[in-house]
Amino acid sequence: MYKVDHNAKYIRAVAKDLDEAWEKSVDQYGFLTAKWASDETSKRKPKWLLDEACIAELYGRIGLLNLKN
Repeated sequence: MYKVDHNAKYIRAVAKDLDEAWEKSVDQYGFLTAKWASDETSKRKPKWLLDEACIAELYGRIGLLNLKN
C-alpha cells in the first residue's frame, strides 16, 4: 500500500509495535514470545526460529524504505 499512496502511517505503526515487542516480550536470551506476549509463562516456552526471522525481515524492510521520522 505504501508504494501506491506513499503514506507511511501504517508502516510507522508496525515499527512502533515491533519496538514495543522488543521492550516487553523478549525472554532471557533475547527471543520474542509467540504473539509478542509479555507474561513470564510465555517467555519460558520454546521459541520458533521462523518467528524470530520475520522480525529481522520486518526491521530490514522498514529500514530500506528510509522513512523520515
